Amino acid sequence: MIILTSIYISNYNTKNLEMVKQNLVTLVNDQSIHLESFFDQNISELNIDSGIPAIKDLLNDSNHGRVSEDSKESTKVLGEIFNSRKNQQFFLNTELLINKSGAIIASCDKEYINKKAALSDEETRKLVCGEVVVTNIIQRGDVNKGIKSVIVASPIFFDNEYQGAMVSVINMNYFEKLVNEVHSFRTREIMVLDNNGVVAASSSEYVKDSISKINVPNNLYEEWKNVDLNKNPSGTIEYKINGVEKIGYYSRISNSGWVVFSGVEWNELKTPINKSIKDIVIFLVLIVLLIVSSYVFTINYFSKPIYKLLQVIRKIKQGDYKDRFIYNENNEFGEIAEAFNDLIDNIEKNNKYQEELRISEERYGIIISQTEDIIFEWNINKDTIYFSENWKKKFGYEPITSSISENISKSNSIHKDDVKQLGKVLNDIIKGKTYAEAEIRIRKEKIEYIWCKIRITAMFDENGNIFKAIGIIIDIDKEKKETEELLYKAQRDSLTSLYNKGTSQSMIEEFIKDNNSSGALFVIDLDNFKAVNDNLGHLAGDIVLNNISHMISKNFYDDSIVGRIGGDEFIVFLKNVESEEQIRDRAEELLNVFRRNTAKEISDYNISASIGIAKYPEHGETYKELFISADKAVYLAKNRGKDNYWIFKNL
Repeated sequence: MIILTSIYISNYNTKNLEMVKQNLVTLVNDQSIHLESFFDQNISELNIDSGIPAIKDLLNDSNHGRVSEDSKESTKVLGEIFNSRKNQQFFLNTELLINKSGAIIASCDKEYINKKAALSDEETRKLVCGEVVVTNIIQRGDVNKGIKSVIVASPIFFDNEYQGAMVSVINMNYFEKLVNEVHSFRTREIMVLDNNGVVAASSSEYVKDSISKINVPNNLYEEWKNVDLNKNPSGTIEYKINGVEKIGYYSRISNSGWVVFSGVEWNELKTPINKSIKDIVIFLVLIVLLIVSSYVFTINYFSKPIYKLLQVIRKIKQGDYKDRFIYNENNEFGEIAEAFNDLIDNIEKNNKYQEELRISEERYGIIISQTEDIIFEWNINKDTIYFSENWKKKFGYEPITSSISENISKSNSIHKDDVKQLGKVLNDIIKGKTYAEAEIRIRKEKIEYIWCKIRITAMFDENGNIFKAIGIIIDIDKEKKETEELLYKAQRDSLTSLYNKGTSQSMIEEFIKDNNSSGALFVIDLDNFKAVNDNLGHLAGDIVLNNISHMISKNFYDDSIVGRIGGDEFIVFLKNVESEEQIRDRAEELLNVFRRNTAKEISDYNISASIGIAKYPEHGETYKELFISADKAVYLAKNRGKDNYWIFKNL
């Protein structure tokens, strides 16, 4: 028996040691996945931001040395967007837009505008080659006021040519959070290092600034230098710090070259195993003692359990439910003890549950009375709904409370364009979805509709069947309208309120991509407009441009995309063209509008329009090809006396 026990203990020791090591590996791999996902998420958000139309316009102006009112407005709008992102993410210090020269042209912090981004020549070269850059830790006075930071940059290309980059400057808060949330080993120390071994965050009392700067005796740095991270991106290291033997595991993150490293004292790995061996030995001794003393226990088999049970019953009769009938034998008294204790547990739990329910109901009532949001409870089986009193305070009338599925589509409480979306959310919950939300407009008072967010969580019975849902209605009208206003400013020309150049191009490209029907691109260049600016001033010129934009918009209806693409240059894309005659009619109508509506103050300057027209898809299958064709037609129209139009096919 001793030999078998020794063999068992030896095998047990080996397996447990391997299992503990594997736990350490799993810990580091899990943290490295979190870190890699963090960088990937930042890169993805930068790529999404780079698609904002204002960014393309601003980069075009900056890279060509142009400064216009549009570019100033774009800088302001982007600053607001970047500042919103900064406020949402605790680890983000700032978000920047740099041009292809490396100069900062947009930021939520105005102090960075026109300064050079803190990127090395090698990092700039990577951006030009289309690579995403994650820098090592930077600690300089000109970057984040000298606080440790890391820069993530994603390149922006137009027509396969590098134009600039979106840049995030990230502080160390996320890495410190990542390190401090790990509690797997008592003596564990976990570090996040950049490619140079500089510490981003560390739970070690000895390693704070760099793996090469440890102020106590150690051989960690020597062991670390022997690791070839390119050949072995993950692995273990055995080392000493301050005389303590430790084992560590490292894992390199592929998208940045950073490393997650975790170490633990050898003694912590061995102590649980030694304790387990000790417990096994004690268990064997107890078995021997149990066999020897079985006779003594047999004598007391009946009297002691009954006496203990009577003691517990007397205490329960006095109102004390804390005591239990303790009997750990697997026999009749054990079954009695288990059944008796379960009964008392259920009684005690029921009493506690009743008290907790009373407190919860009081708390729920207080919360409902103090919040401005509207709480509701939907009984799905009865198709009835209860709303908190805030509904009437918010909307000014009593809500529908019965036959919800039937009456919701008949009521004008929900905006007609949002009824279908709300119906889908309700159906999703009925079909078993645990959570759903939607943004819809709800009628306030008699005619006004305000934007609200509805969140619904389903509740299921013990059989897994849905029986009711709890939800909340939140007023988001102010935030929604502010967002729509920002989007409108980003898409529109600040003087004329027509679509700006970037938005016009995007909308035309989207039509070409999603539709098989034909169209026509009108490029409209004003004749003699410079004379108005030179003689009457730019204010008069702005008034003329504004009036002309209204004339063009009025002449082209919902079947067209109308925009301003330059100082005195406009663009119109006519959708669903059926014939060339239709194009000529619209061009003649527009020329006649110019001839009839020239203001008296500028009639001496003979303001007219030269129009170049290209048909889609005959004269170009992309926006760029269409614009080149139409632009050539404009040139010919001007050379042939101005105040006329020309279709590209006649060239």
